[in-house]
Amino acid sequence: MLRSHYNWCLNDRITHYDRQFIQGNYCDTRTRSEVFPLTCCVSKNGATENPWKYSKTDKEGKTKNPRRSAGDIQITALPDLKTARPWYNSIDSTVLQQNVKRLDTAYKNFFEGRGFPKFKNRSNFTSFTFA
Repeated sequence: MLRSHYNWCLNDRITHYDRQFIQGNYCDTRTRSEVFPLTCCVSKNGATENPWKYSKTDKEGKTKNPRRSAGDIQITALPDLKTARPWYNSIDSTVLQQNVKRLDTAYKNFFEGRGFPKFKNRSNFTSFTFA
């Protein structure tokens, strides 16, 4: 189940990146229909859900960046995942969170010049982190 969750999160990020940067401001590249939130599923954040959170101010009175990362969005969506797919209820929430962080590490390594994150199969996904 963790391998399936990892692959789903990776696919979610790839899909939304493609929609944002390949299609641009169009919902459908063939008809060139414009993005409209009620009729189109184009997301501008790299993962499903809302990228914005409530802005907070630090001790100096400066506003912090309210934009969430794709990993934060996917971690926030875990309760919805457990509601939609009851078989994930048997997995501890910290294990699922660490699974998303594992994907974040793979993306961090990619941006440092290593290979792009790959979908996992049974032979190369043999461990999990319980923190």
